Amino acid sequence: MEKILKYTNYVDVEKKLKRYSNDYDVFIVDLNNIKIEVSILNELLNIFRLCKILKKEIIFLSDSDFDIDLKKYIRIFKTYEEYKELGIYGTFQTKIYMNNEKLRNLLKETLMKNSFLVKERYESNFFNKEHDSRIKDIYIIDFTNYKSEKEEEIKKIKNKNSDTMVVLVIDVKAREKALKMVEFVDAIIEKPVNITSFINTIKKLANATNLKYENIELNNRLKLMLDDIENEISLAKDIQQSFLPKNNISFNGYNISYLFKPSNGIGGDYCDVIFLENNKIAVIFADISGHGIPAALLSSMLRVFLREYVGKYQSTKELVECLNEKIIEVFPSGKFVSLFCMIIDTNKNTIMYTKASQEPGLIIENNKVIELETEGQVLGLFSKKEFSDLVLFEEKQIEFKDDSVILLYTDGITEAIKNDKLYGIENLKEQFLKDRHNIDKIEHSLKDYELDDDLTLLTVYKEYKNENR
Repeated sequence: MEKILKYTNYVDVEKKLKRYSNDYDVFIVDLNNIKIEVSILNELLNIFRLCKILKKEIIFLSDSDFDIDLKKYIRIFKTYEEYKELGIYGTFQTKIYMNNEKLRNLLKETLMKNSFLVKERYESNFFNKEHDSRIKDIYIIDFTNYKSEKEEEIKKIKNKNSDTMVVLVIDVKAREKALKMVEFVDAIIEKPVNITSFINTIKKLANATNLKYENIELNNRLKLMLDDIENEISLAKDIQQSFLPKNNISFNGYNISYLFKPSNGIGGDYCDVIFLENNKIAVIFADISGHGIPAALLSSMLRVFLREYVGKYQSTKELVECLNEKIIEVFPSGKFVSLFCMIIDTNKNTIMYTKASQEPGLIIENNKVIELETEGQVLGLFSKKEFSDLVLFEEKQIEFKDDSVILLYTDGITEAIKNDKLYGIENLKEQFLKDRHNIDKIEHSLKDYELDDDLTLLTVYKEYKNENR
C-alpha cells in the first residue's frame, strides 16, 4: 500500500513516516513547489536513510528542474503517473563496465531517464572482485575487447545467481566469442548501439524478471491461502463430525449404524438419530444442495431445526412440513434439502416415514428388497402458506418385522460411475440383499467406481434376531 506525504519539513515527514510505517509499504513524498537547495537535499537524504531503516520504499515527486542532479541520490519522478509507469524499473541495479566513456555515459543517461539505478565503471573494475549477483542486477559488459578473464567473471556471476542478468555489448569481431557464451548471457547488443533498441531490451529483461517473481510471490500467497483453507476445512470437518450421532447404536433391541464420507472431507449429507419419549427413535437422513463448507453450514442449521421441532410432532408429515417452512425462511435462495424422515416405535415395532424428494428407503422383507416411497417435494422450494395446492407430503406406516432391514442412502452411491455406467439402484439392491448387515461391504462394492458426490449410508435392523450373523 502507498501513502502520499506533502513535504513541509524534515521533522514533519519523519513523524508521519514513523506513524504510518506499520500500515504502508511505499511512501511518496510530494516536493512540488519546494525549492531544492543543498540543505533540503540533506533532509531528503535523511528521509531516504530513515526509510531504509524502516525497510520501506521511498519515492519523491517533483515537476521542477533542479540545479542538482537529484536522481544521483534519490528516486524522483515528475508525476505519480510517471512513477506508476516507470517505477517498476527502479528496483533494478544496472552495472555498466565499459571503457568508452561517451557510450557509457549515453547508456547511463538513458537508463536513469527510465528510472533504473545505475553504477558505471571501467572494464578493469570488472575483474577479480566479489560480485553481488542479486536477482535484479543487470550487468552490461563491453565485450568488444575480448579477454578470457571476462568469460570467467561472467560464469562466476551466473553460477552464483542464475537470475542475475548479463548483457554483452559487442562488435562484429567479438560476435563469435559472444555466441559461445550464450548459455551465460541474457542478451547481446551489437555496435553501433541503437539506444531505442537498447532500452527496450533492458526493459524486456526487467519485465520478464518482475513477471517471474510476481508469479512466484503469487504462488506463495496462493499456497498460504490454500493452507489456510485446508486448515479451515479440517476444523469444519471436525465440527461436522462432532454433530454426527453415535455410531452403531444399540437401543431396545434395535441396531442403527451408518457410514458418512463427504467427497471433500466436508459436505452436505446429513444423518441424525434422536431419542424421543416412549422408546421412540427419530432417524433423519438428508442431502443439502451443494458441496463443501457452504453445504455443511446449512446441514448444521438443519440440525438445529430438527433438534428444536422433532419432539413437538408425533407425525413425520407434520415435522417435514415444519422443516420446509423453516428452510424457506432461513436458507439462502436456491438452497434446497431432500430428506427421508422416519420415527421408529421400538415398543410396537412400527416405522412411520415421510420422504421429501430423497432417494427411497430400501427395506428387506421375506428376502426381497422393497422401496419405501411417499409423495413429497424437495424442502425449501414452495411454502404451504402460499402454494397450498403444490405442497403435499405423505406419511406411511409399516410393521418392522424381526428379519427386516432398512437401508437409507444418498444419491452419491447410485450416481457413482465406472466405464460411463452408473452404479444404479438395481446394483445397490442386489448388494444390499447380499450384505444387508454390513455397510462396509456395501461401500466396498464401489471400490472401482468414481464418486463425485458425498456418500452416506444407514442401516436399521433388530439385533436379537441377527446376533449370530
